[in-house]
Amino acid sequence: MKCYAQVFLAGCASPMPDEYEEFHSLADAKRSLLRQHDDVSSFAEGPSEMLVFFGKPEGMFPCDCLPDRVYQTGPRGGLVQLSC
Repeated sequence: MKCYAQVFLAGCASPMPDEYEEFHSLADAKRSLLRQHDDVSSFAEGPSEMLVFFGKPEGMFPCDCLPDRVYQTGPRGGLVQLSC
């Protein structure tokens, strides 16, 4: 199932409102979040977060619509699904 995601990395600037990535599956999106978080974890503290949309976000500010899933990096290197 194709999905779209917006990533907020710890210690980095927030993405622009219309900035999101396309993934072929939810598993690909999760792997990408973990990989990106590992890249910044040496200089940034705190969790990184990903908003996942199952349909293509549309409109002037696509990220204003509610996400279908929210994932956050956990304290021991895994992912935690937060309630939307």
